[in-house]
Amino acid sequence: MTTPDLNSDEFPPCRTQPGQVDSPGLTSQNPNLQNKPPIQANSTPTEAPPQAQKSFVNVVNSQASDSSFPTSMLHSYLAGAPPAPMGIRTESQGLPKIQFSVEETERLSEHYKFAIIGKFSHGFPPYRNMHRLLSTLKLKEPFTVTMINNRYALINLKNEADFTKLWTQRLWHIDGFPMRTFKWTPSFHPQEESSLAPVWIRFPSLPAHLFQKDALHAIARLVGNPLKLDEPTLFQSRLMAVRVCVEVDLATKLVDEFVIGIGTDEVVQKSGI
Repeated sequence: MTTPDLNSDEFPPCRTQPGQVDSPGLTSQNPNLQNKPPIQANSTPTEAPPQAQKSFVNVVNSQASDSSFPTSMLHSYLAGAPPAPMGIRTESQGLPKIQFSVEETERLSEHYKFAIIGKFSHGFPPYRNMHRLLSTLKLKEPFTVTMINNRYALINLKNEADFTKLWTQRLWHIDGFPMRTFKWTPSFHPQEESSLAPVWIRFPSLPAHLFQKDALHAIARLVGNPLKLDEPTLFQSRLMAVRVCVEVDLATKLVDEFVIGIGTDEVVQKSGI
């Protein structure tokens, strides 16, 4: 095997100048390099000045001033004013405990004051159809439906009329599935059925002048929370008896007898269910 002569014309010498590539078949791709001065062997690179450390708040504020930074994302970095303190931290059974007062519970529950629990014991319609199917009940205002589990739905209504309509009937059929209704309370638990229920009671032989809504509600409150009057009572087309739907707690003894004072007279009245 013969060694090629590198000094022959077949292998021309490669000469390089600053900013040039002088090699067969190769050309410089960057014309700006042609005028670049050569690098001196004894030159030392200039160090960049140290950058000041920015705090987290400065970084976020600089991003906030940039119009390209979405302002909606600021909420994930900067919280607003802290909420007012709520609850009392204590211990119970050796465990940490947070105790909410009655007033705090009432305030937190205000959003659900007209909420109904719908219970499906024998299957339920597809969730995506629930709102549409409940809309066929012709409620007066918009409402929301949220599934609690595969048997219970939370129906949050906006007014007392819609609430009374859904609750007093007690049993509805939604797309062929029976749905029983219960009043939502802060103590609601899916494993415990509420003892609150609407019941119709009768007051026989009331004087005609007491067939007024405010008077009848006052009388009905002796038994429970009045919800509605039946039409013959409301329009005074039947005076033999009053029928009122009231909310009662079935876990307690119902009031079935009471006294009505009319001026100087007293009348013992019985409430029939």
